[in-house]
Amino acid sequence: MDGARAFEHATLQNTLVAVWFGDPTLSEMRRFVRELQELWALHPAGIHLLNVVGERTNVPDAAVRELIRQQFESMRGRLLCMAVAMEKSGVTGTLSRAVLTTLLTMARRPFKMSIHPQRHEAANWLAQQPDVPSAARLLELTRALERGRAA
Repeated sequence: MDGARAFEHATLQNTLVAVWFGDPTLSEMRRFVRELQELWALHPAGIHLLNVVGERTNVPDAAVRELIRQQFESMRGRLLCMAVAMEKSGVTGTLSRAVLTTLLTMARRPFKMSIHPQRHEAANWLAQQPDVPSAARLLELTRALERGRAA
C-alpha cells in the first residue's frame, strides 16, 4: 500500500471500531494489536471490537495469520466479543470468511464472535451485547472513518 495505513480506527467507550482499506501486513497487524491493548488498559473489565473489512483488503499471508491466531488466544478474557463485517464478494469474500473462521477455530473461540456481510448487520449484532454503544453510533463512526480517509 505504498506506506499508507491499511486501516483507520476510533474508540467509543470500551469498543474499538476499525475499517480496513488495505492489506493486513505484519506491521499493520502489530499496530492493530497495540490499539487493542491500549483500549484494554483503559477498560480491564473487557473490550469489544467492530471490524469492517473492505473489498480491497486481501487475505493475510501465513505470518500475519499466525499473528492473528496468537492474538486471538492472548485476548481470551479481555476481548469480550467481536463483530466482523466482511464487505467482500465473490471468491475473495468466501476465502476471507473461511480464513477467519479457521483462525478462530484454531484459537478455540476465545470470545463471542459473529461474521456478517454488511456493517449494519455487524453493528446491530454487537450493539445487542452488554455495555456496547448503539448500532447507530457504531455505524456513524465507521462512516466518519471513511470520510476522514477520503479527505
